[in-house]
Amino acid sequence: MVLITIACTILVLLPKVEWSNEWGKLLRTAATTNALSEYQSSVLIYYDIFSEYTPIELILLEILLCTLICTFVGVLMFLFSLYINKIIAVAGGLALAIALFPVLNMHPLICYKLARFVPTVWAELARIATVDHTYYWLPSLSYMVVFLLVGITIMTGLIMHKIRYMQFNWENEDI
Repeated sequence: MVLITIACTILVLLPKVEWSNEWGKLLRTAATTNALSEYQSSVLIYYDIFSEYTPIELILLEILLCTLICTFVGVLMFLFSLYINKIIAVAGGLALAIALFPVLNMHPLICYKLARFVPTVWAELARIATVDHTYYWLPSLSYMVVFLLVGITIMTGLIMHKIRYMQFNWENEDI
């Protein structure tokens, strides 16, 4: 899903894509001035990320992180559907998606603490080097990857344990 999204984004721009490992003058200008607001653009470009990662590094990290986040949410929903029920599984996935908005709109001190436990916020990796009211509100990249991998591993273990002793009732629920 993540690769399809990125491919579709690049395919539309393919005739105009410049294949280099530089951020480019246009992005730097857009990040340092209010030029995008002149055109009513809702896109935000964070200047601080330019010194942390190259464009290739950032897109590869974004692919890794978004894939892990999607896997985490999917495995969490499967775990909830096995141990509780399908409605709670859908509600849990939706809760993680909606939890993104309170985190983005809270005071930076609270936001920093809450962002450590809401993986859906981490997809905005370009903000990892951006200071917001003297706080780096996203956790470190290593924390995110370890949290997601450990969470996926633990949930997969619980799922495997439950499946081992569970009888599945295979029926067509579409009817």
